[in-house]
Amino acid sequence: MTSNVPSPSELPVASDVTYHKLFDDCDADIILQSKDGILFRVPSTVLQKTSTFFRSMLSLPQGSQSPRPANLTLPLDEEAWIVEPVLRMVCGLPIIIDEVLDSFDTVEPILHCCDKYGMGGPLSIIQSAITRPRLLENPLRLYKLACRYDWPEAKLAGWLCLKYDISHPDTITRLRGLDLSDYSRLMDLAVRRREKFEESLNDPQKFQGSSPEYACSKCHMIVNDLSWRVLRLVLLREIQQCPSGDTIRGETWRWWPETIAVLGATHCGKLLYDAEGTRANILHALDELPINLV
Repeated sequence: MTSNVPSPSELPVASDVTYHKLFDDCDADIILQSKDGILFRVPSTVLQKTSTFFRSMLSLPQGSQSPRPANLTLPLDEEAWIVEPVLRMVCGLPIIIDEVLDSFDTVEPILHCCDKYGMGGPLSIIQSAITRPRLLENPLRLYKLACRYDWPEAKLAGWLCLKYDISHPDTITRLRGLDLSDYSRLMDLAVRRREKFEESLNDPQKFQGSSPEYACSKCHMIVNDLSWRVLRLVLLREIQQCPSGDTIRGETWRWWPETIAVLGATHCGKLLYDAEGTRANILHALDELPINLV
């Protein structure tokens, strides 16, 4: 594993140094110094068992002329607010989930630290909490994170991302840094949903207005009604901008000008479309759309 952590060194310890109150056991033989100067005493056995990085580093031969110092101090690149929860987890101490894992601004640096030092235990703890409600509120960021660590939670996050127009520049900007293959999977799901929805809307068995031979039941003349075709285009626009279909499922659809035009369309003094039947068929079409990334 590549790391820019400096080589082990014995740093001068001043009389006014600050040890973290949870990590000040004098029997611990390794001292980790955070970027902001806080010291953490940790047993080398703990670090060797829980971190592939420290296991490799502390297993390096010292040579007969340079035995390991009794209190080896290792400077870290991370600040204390990152180091503390990581060490809590590897040492079996409790963490306050609501404080530590309730925002991506704290989750991401802590995850990066765990990954950097090869700490699989803390990584799995964080993964188990990654679908907390507060984190689900930002599915684009959750999707990026889950894809980065190859977590199955990417499927849930990908589904939640469908409330956004995946091809919109703002969405693409927010997904910056995402691997192209993972973005393609997300885009593919949105496209498949749109295509399947369009296929359903064009099916005359489900929507009579889509049939070029739709005839008035009273005079038997072919009905050349434009209102359904316009609404169909609007529905396709909505599924493009919100692939989840939430804007179509909402009751506000009844007040769209295009919906009002369709539900009020008549021929020979008779309504062309049944309001409840049309609505039910649209919702059924949404329910049939694919939901899984491939």
